[in-house]
Amino acid sequence: MQLIKSIVCREKVKCVKEALGRLEVARMTVTEVGEPEQRDRLDRHRGDRSHEALTTMEIEALVPDSMAPTVVRAIIVAARMGEGGAGRVLVTRVAHSYQAHGVH
Repeated sequence: MQLIKSIVCREKVKCVKEALGRLEVARMTVTEVGEPEQRDRLDRHRGDRSHEALTTMEIEALVPDSMAPTVVRAIIVAARMGEGGAGRVLVTRVAHSYQAHGVH
């Protein structure tokens, strides 16, 4: 099993969840983790400048080893922002997994 953690901008969470849903990754955890180091995005509209803080979110999913490369590619494509530092995907091997319910 592989634990895949992706850090994406809040506005890309829906896209990533939809991409993972198409791969039948049904269970995932979504957590707000803060603002990126490059927190301000410069938007120009008719000569005006405004700064918008981008909140980052972490999406975690536990998937079989065979699915990990496909899931990583799907996240990268779905979360693509076209800017440097827009996101990150981390993959960790899970040696053991235990269910918390039903334990006495």
